[in-house]
Amino acid sequence: MAVVVGAVHWPGVGARAFFTDDSQYLLNNPLVKDPGWKSAVRFLTEVDRPSSMEGYYHPLTMLSLMADYAAAGRSLEPARYRVTNVVLHGLNAGLLTLLAWMLCRRIAPAIGAGLLFGVHPTTVEAVIWIAERKTMLASLFGLLSLIAYVAHTQRSRAWALPACFIAFLLALLAKPIVVSLPLLMILLDWWPMGRLHSVRDWARSAAAKWPLLVMSVVFAVVTFVSQSRACTAELPTDWTAVRAPLVACYNLWFHARNFVWPVSLYPFHPYVEPFSLAQPAYLAGVIAVVVLGLSAWFARRRVRGWSFALLFFSVAVFPTLGLIGFGRSIVQEKYAYFPSVGAYLATAALIGWLWDWARARAGPVVLPTACAALALAWTAGTWRQQRFWRDDDTLYGHVLRMAPDADVPRLNYGVVLYDRRDYQGAVRQYREVIQRHRQSPDAYNNLGNALWALGQHEEAMDAYAAALERSPGHADAHVGLGYALSQVGRLDEAIEHYRRALAARPNHVRAWNNLGNALLNRSEVQPAIEALQKALAVDPNSPDTHTNLATALVTAGRLEEAVAHYRRALAVDPDLGEAHYNLAHVLVRLGKSAEARRHFRKAIEVFDTHGQTAHANLARQQLDALP
Repeated sequence: MAVVVGAVHWPGVGARAFFTDDSQYLLNNPLVKDPGWKSAVRFLTEVDRPSSMEGYYHPLTMLSLMADYAAAGRSLEPARYRVTNVVLHGLNAGLLTLLAWMLCRRIAPAIGAGLLFGVHPTTVEAVIWIAERKTMLASLFGLLSLIAYVAHTQRSRAWALPACFIAFLLALLAKPIVVSLPLLMILLDWWPMGRLHSVRDWARSAAAKWPLLVMSVVFAVVTFVSQSRACTAELPTDWTAVRAPLVACYNLWFHARNFVWPVSLYPFHPYVEPFSLAQPAYLAGVIAVVVLGLSAWFARRRVRGWSFALLFFSVAVFPTLGLIGFGRSIVQEKYAYFPSVGAYLATAALIGWLWDWARARAGPVVLPTACAALALAWTAGTWRQQRFWRDDDTLYGHVLRMAPDADVPRLNYGVVLYDRRDYQGAVRQYREVIQRHRQSPDAYNNLGNALWALGQHEEAMDAYAAALERSPGHADAHVGLGYALSQVGRLDEAIEHYRRALAARPNHVRAWNNLGNALLNRSEVQPAIEALQKALAVDPNSPDTHTNLATALVTAGRLEEAVAHYRRALAVDPDLGEAHYNLAHVLVRLGKSAEARRHFRKAIEVFDTHGQTAHANLARQQLDALP
């Protein structure tokens, strides 16, 4: 099963697109890009406020990405990371097949359920999106925990219960979306294992799972605290009375519809407004949930599989129903990945019943043919979805066609264009966001960055000010405006903005780095060194920070330490011409002329490559002046 499902998803390995969270999970995560024990310890111990990303505590996912980065030779080639996701998805399909077989003891229906899960188009988002390694890992260990629990209940094997606890802990450490797993085990006791026949049986089943329930509560609290401190977490009390139930109904209907008819899929769905039954999308969700709920109630005795599938999905998807706001999308296909396990377990039972019915009435070929046709249709849909991830332009173009008002994808596409030095293109995307969402501080901040790169400095400062007007604690806008002020000599104001950025986000590397530079320019050498050291404590491999700290250490007369930091900077980025040039000067002062010559020559080579003729000529003069 793992091989077959892996083959279906293998074309997605060649996709070149990155999306939203990939930046903080991989591309710009300082700890992932500094593999080793120190980074591993920080991932494991930074519980209430992770320093390397804006998000909740899920260290196992970050350790997995760090291991991939090290194994890939410190490469950011996306295929390496997607291979791991595909392998994990194949294993998940295999584990689902095993779980279905353990529960129904029929191999063909179990294989059918595992195959349909593995090739369903809604799984593409979770598999191909690198940051969704968390979903892959949490589902893997969640399934292992369920398998161990079923093994414990069926034959009471000695290894099963400890394995159940350990797998559940690992699932929570990968992504706490599986906090409802103990409740799902209770549902398995009800159906298909048929162990619950009275209220007392339900109570005993729940009581037996108290250690797992305690773990769930602990991780739920940790997740909320870490997310709210690092980024944002909205409670239902922050909303109007009708918003939470409307959003929950919309989510449930969205997932049910996509399970049956998986078309028009894309990885970011903005909130639909207004939040009222006058909005057709919410009205449809409420009607669908009422109908499904009534059908589950009336089917609870005769068709328990149907009731089980709906209850399992509803309980498993509850953390992402939007009752607690962790992001700016109302729903995403990836949220259905693990919750759909219940639906596929019910599907296995349905296939078994249909198999018996079809053999008696239509022969043994009809049902396998129908399942194969459905699997092929879903495989075609999966391949179609994978093509949207071909590259950044294709992916963002698809998302923005489907959801023109989606501000987060448009902002991220602007960042993609900015990184390509297409500053005009970035400005167009940011202005489009502002036109649609005039109160977006991120759009004004990013607009300021692009305008500054275009040399429109006054307009850039106005954009940063607009961002801070809308969000006074916007750390990036404080850093951007602080840098702009420092460039025009207004150091005191710049330092104040850097400090306000750090008050909002204590682990902001650029804020510490820029503060250190500003303090150094104000001749406050020791405070500058301390600020730059704090920047390196967050990002140990930042070449700019190592270079700036080296400069500060030279000013303080600590030449040997400065040399070490210049070398660290050049180990990360050997093409830093200024670092080669400055290091050569320090080596001359230390009497190491032979090594200084090598660095002067390298500086000249880098300066010439980048058309910095004046710098190259100055380096040649310094080289010629050496004895």
